[in-house]
Amino acid sequence: MKKIFIFIFLICLPLCISLAQQRVKIGNLEFSVRKSTEGNDTIVQIDINDRTKTVITRKKDKEEYKPRRRYHTSSWYIGLEFMLPDNGADYLKIYSGKSYQFNTGYRYCFHPTRWYGIGVTGQYAFYNYRLKDASEPMIGAATEPYKEVFRSNNLGVGVFNRFYIFPGNRSRPNSDGVYIDAGVQGEWSYGRFYKSKLETGDYSIKNKYRNGYAFNPFTASAFAGIGFGWFEVHAHYRFTDVFNKEVIPVELPRMTIGVTFNID
Repeated sequence: MKKIFIFIFLICLPLCISLAQQRVKIGNLEFSVRKSTEGNDTIVQIDINDRTKTVITRKKDKEEYKPRRRYHTSSWYIGLEFMLPDNGADYLKIYSGKSYQFNTGYRYCFHPTRWYGIGVTGQYAFYNYRLKDASEPMIGAATEPYKEVFRSNNLGVGVFNRFYIFPGNRSRPNSDGVYIDAGVQGEWSYGRFYKSKLETGDYSIKNKYRNGYAFNPFTASAFAGIGFGWFEVHAHYRFTDVFNKEVIPVELPRMTIGVTFNID
């Protein structure tokens, strides 16, 4: 008989909830149900023969459990690059220990799928290169100069594709998994300086070029890199010339490699 009462109670429970504050009696079983809500919590109180039981349920947030098929990531970054030495006759030689390229900028990437993203970058770059063996094409002297410097301040934009090898946890910052980037970049140089100083016995010969016709203001390059979370290793190959060869008949090496650190 007890099981029959319990069965009847379960059938009548929805009706009892709708009849809040009313007491219902079935045989020796007398009960009432009260329902209320507080935020995402639903509170149900059941009084059975003057004994009260409280049941609390929480609504699931649909947005929290809904998988994101399309999303975006963005971050600030800083990085360093170094030119790979090239001893060809048409290229300036680099003092590797004194030359570098500093980059900082912002990267935005839209992900239409979990395994692919397409993005854009905007950055500032500072080139600081100490050169050697440029005296013969630059000045026409036989003695090697003891100081040669090339500096440039550049603003650049880029477009890249991102392919994920192992996608990361999208709900956590700096957890972009393992990915490969490949894209193109263009730069405009708004401040350039080349200086060469040569000792020739009792006097010295100096050559200075600042902005103007001796340099090409725009450069273009392709780049590729592999990254994990906040760290990336990449390489650039420049298609265009830095110098106007009618004025400076040599060129900087075209390949650079570097590291980038993402800052959320």
